[in-house]
Amino acid sequence: MLKNYDMALILAAANGDFNTGATWVGGVVPGPGDEARPAGFTVAITSNITCDLLHNPTGGYFSWQETSVITANVQAGTADCLKIEPTGDNKVFTFIGNAIPSTTTASVRAIRTNTSITTWTFNFTGNATAGISTGRDAILINQTGIVNINGNLYGTSRVSTGGLTITAGSPTVTLNGTIVGGTTLTGGHGLYSSGGTPYIYCYSHCIGGQEKSIFISQTTGGAYLYFYGTYTQTTDRATVIQVNVDSFLIWKGNITNYNGQLPFVAWRVLFLNEEKTIKLLTTDLLTEKTFYTSGLVPTSPAQSDVRDQVVYGMNNELTGTMKVAPPASVALGVPTDDTVGSALITPESLVPVIRDAIWNALTSEFSEENSFGNIIREIYLMYGLVKGSPLMVKDNSRIVGEIEQTIEDDGETTTVTRL
Repeated sequence: MLKNYDMALILAAANGDFNTGATWVGGVVPGPGDEARPAGFTVAITSNITCDLLHNPTGGYFSWQETSVITANVQAGTADCLKIEPTGDNKVFTFIGNAIPSTTTASVRAIRTNTSITTWTFNFTGNATAGISTGRDAILINQTGIVNINGNLYGTSRVSTGGLTITAGSPTVTLNGTIVGGTTLTGGHGLYSSGGTPYIYCYSHCIGGQEKSIFISQTTGGAYLYFYGTYTQTTDRATVIQVNVDSFLIWKGNITNYNGQLPFVAWRVLFLNEEKTIKLLTTDLLTEKTFYTSGLVPTSPAQSDVRDQVVYGMNNELTGTMKVAPPASVALGVPTDDTVGSALITPESLVPVIRDAIWNALTSEFSEENSFGNIIREIYLMYGLVKGSPLMVKDNSRIVGEIEQTIEDDGETTTVTRL
């Protein structure tokens, strides 16, 4: 296999592997400083390669199939130049270099996904700049997978384009670096998402330019943008980020206004701060509500203050222990729970209760000197209970109590008057 380390333009001669000499005109495998062109053929990349530029101005493309590292710049010509096409699961594709937009009017991308496999990872380190015509994105993601961008994304002068564009799938995207909006008021974006349900984690510094740096345009399906980064508003574009209906913006960090304008436009916004509380900002930007995660709710009542057996809490982790008396056990009209008591308690109703309690008590239970029960007990002891002798006790000529009781004893009947 021949290697040419002089700067040269090297064309493919047939379909084949990039690192195979027979794939290239003259049998020379492109190396550092060389520009490699597929020239209408499909060139497979299955191992690490290094060159100056991958470019396809006359068609063909590079098919990235196996876990490997590409160190090069890539520029689309008349077709998508570098396609990620894994041959199996868990392939890792690492690109070190810049993604350069096409200079043609065709809707082509420097790098794009082209697979039904959902377990791939794409790592990009470098700069990705959108083209100046619709559809000429630097990087296009239209499949589910993992995308890590460690570099800068730039929008240009054309609407609906992006340094990174997402159109389908549910990719998980992590952004680091700088994201810059377009150069005109109807220009492109550093990140543009028009479809799918992506989960985007942004740690970048975003600059509005004359157009938004991040634009989530889909109105169905929904994207989730977690913003952990920083931003700069400019006089041309105070709105740095826009997230349309059915998508969510989850914002972490502080907000400063440029001339009273928030750095974002969004229909659904959640604010996440260091206290792990979440604030919901409505579309009128005026109504703000605060929610708390489980275990941090400051106003959660104690279990003893919640009705017995009532389950509550963020995760139903608490159960109330407070006993509430039923209305029948509470005096009539006294508030209890969400009603009033129904128990009728009057002096008249208490008389038989007290009378029966005293009458039925054993005299042996009364031992306290001068107590009512002890006095009655002493009277019994003083007069005794004699067979055949009636007993009547009076106090100031008032009969305290008199009840006749028949006692059967050895066949004899004795009538005793008892208090």
